Amino acid sequence: MVFKRQPGPLGVGGPTVDTVLDAGAVRPGGTLSGRVELAGGTAGH
Repeated sequence: MVFKRQPGPLGVGGPTVDTVLDAGAVRPGGTLSGRVELAGGTAGH
């Protein structure tokens, strides 16, 4: 499962943040594992 978010105030070419959850079921109260992937933007100053 992947959740994507691109911060709005930074506009086109801004950094991206992806939350990637590991596969598998998790019971309520269990441990959820995954990673957060950051990619730098291409916007100039």
